[in-house]
Amino acid sequence: MDEDQVQPESSSSIPQLDFSRIADEPRETVSMFVGCEGGHKDLFTEIQTPPTEDWEMPFTDLEMAVFRHLRVSPSQLHPNSLAFLPAFKVTANYLGIVPTLKLFFHAFGIQRSCPKGEKAKGKAPKGEKDPTKHGWVSFKQRNELFKMFEDSVRGFKAKYFRVRPVTVNGWKSIVYRGPKKDDGGNVVMGPQGIPVEEDYAKFSFRWNKWHFLIEPKEFTYKRTNLS
Repeated sequence: MDEDQVQPESSSSIPQLDFSRIADEPRETVSMFVGCEGGHKDLFTEIQTPPTEDWEMPFTDLEMAVFRHLRVSPSQLHPNSLAFLPAFKVTANYLGIVPTLKLFFHAFGIQRSCPKGEKAKGKAPKGEKDPTKHGWVSFKQRNELFKMFEDSVRGFKAKYFRVRPVTVNGWKSIVYRGPKKDDGGNVVMGPQGIPVEEDYAKFSFRWNKWHFLIEPKEFTYKRTNLS
């Protein structure tokens, strides 16, 4: 499975959202920051003092490649799993090897949370079984590289808020320019015969079902596929 097979998502269009594989808990849990006026004691409203023109979203190339490969948005990964990414990069640099996407998914597999109870069941078309719904996605070590966490991140499900770049440089850190395509996948040409360009997201900005339509083993790489 190759990350280059992932189709880019246009940032200027709003796709039809399909939450048929997403559990109720992440969709229905209300943020504790909703309705807060004048700030909240647990919420940072400013993460960098002016000037902010050089501020970029804090994702490395490897992290964005992982998001694309898994077809997930950053918030779909469990916070504990996000910590594995910088740890893997530091370890690879120490060993003098390149921390590639394939190497990461040779060392790590994935597991999906599956809520119990009737609310976890989806509405299936007539004659088909109810689809299994899932919540957050986690990494699991296929061979032990790191010791397990002494403590786990808890209480994060209701502590979320939206972050968006407000500068040109910040926006460029999460999108790239590419040729616009029509519904048939054909490049749209302008009046002068030059391809029309638009912004494409470097990774998904939204929770979606596409990750859950792929078997977990399909995301990993065998040793023979590392070269």
